[in-house]
Amino acid sequence: MDSGLNIDDLLEQAPLNQRAVVRVLIGQGATKPMDLRNLHAIKTVLSPFPTNLISRLISKFRFKLMLKQEMKSFKPNLVFFHFGQTAASYLKLAQNKRIPFIVAIYGHDISVALNQIRWRLKYKKFAKSNGRFLVLAENVKLRLIELKVLESNIKVYNYPIDISPYLTEKYVQRSDLFRLTIPGRLVEKKGHIFLFQAIEMLKERNIPVHLNVVGYGGNAEYYQRLASELGINDEITWIDTTDATIQGSFDQLYRAVLDETDLVVLPCITSSQGDNEAGPALVLCLAQASGTPVLTTPFEGHEISITDGITGLLTAESDSIALANKIEWAIENPAELGVIAKAGEFLVRDLFNLEANIDAIYKVIAES
Repeated sequence: MDSGLNIDDLLEQAPLNQRAVVRVLIGQGATKPMDLRNLHAIKTVLSPFPTNLISRLISKFRFKLMLKQEMKSFKPNLVFFHFGQTAASYLKLAQNKRIPFIVAIYGHDISVALNQIRWRLKYKKFAKSNGRFLVLAENVKLRLIELKVLESNIKVYNYPIDISPYLTEKYVQRSDLFRLTIPGRLVEKKGHIFLFQAIEMLKERNIPVHLNVVGYGGNAEYYQRLASELGINDEITWIDTTDATIQGSFDQLYRAVLDETDLVVLPCITSSQGDNEAGPALVLCLAQASGTPVLTTPFEGHEISITDGITGLLTAESDSIALANKIEWAIENPAELGVIAKAGEFLVRDLFNLEANIDAIYKVIAES
């Protein structure tokens, strides 16, 4: 059950005997549903973001019914849940049929959800189960252990992202302006507000920069209004990735933006609701794979791909002045920045070897 990751593409690269082990049932927000009997009903279920409570409840009911029918007809050997909240909601479907299962957990479902009583209660099912849990960082593993999940059932792994679209030689389009990009959903934890404030400071210092805001989300109007209030509208290009994300063409769009980017900046924070990355920010890893230098904050999980001054740049969390200073350093030290970018490129291309990471998942599957 996949609420976002397109496992199909990964499975196509695996031997048939491995592919036969697992059936991935795709939930809300996925971009490529399995070829199931009632395509119209599935499209209704997959409507990415139900607009109200009634439609959300109907969607969940239809999805659960579809899962029951699919599991009855296909008789899977294993169920793969993508996101802890998906697993907590539909765990009984696998348990009732005594089917082994794996849960991939990161981000919102292991940060914000832990602060909500109803989800903590649901997560207690994990401790009583014999499933396997995939996490992206050691600190997330500790959060599961606090939920009484057996340490032996938790595996830290590298997310199997496809970096192949980013491996072509970076086509650098020269510009008189230093060009920044902030990729990611328009949500509090990505730290847009601090970058906007930093750009305002750089403008006051007569240091010209231009920013691409690449992402999607319901908060777009808020951030556009904020940029206007700070007087930096002319310094920003807004690139809405909603359609590209749904249609599966994000890589093509993002790769083109990176060709016009001197530095990717993502000043992540822990939001007021407790939301944080809970693992490496994949948009930063993709940027590194392309040979683009990155600047971020020391959120939990950053250390997997970023060591300050070696494979990337770090700045203090929630500190616009420090962020402006670090961007200014990057502008004034292009040679050093190039060395850092190259080191980050080599590291990420090795860490996120798709074949190796898929093999790691299959080892977990084989042990389940």
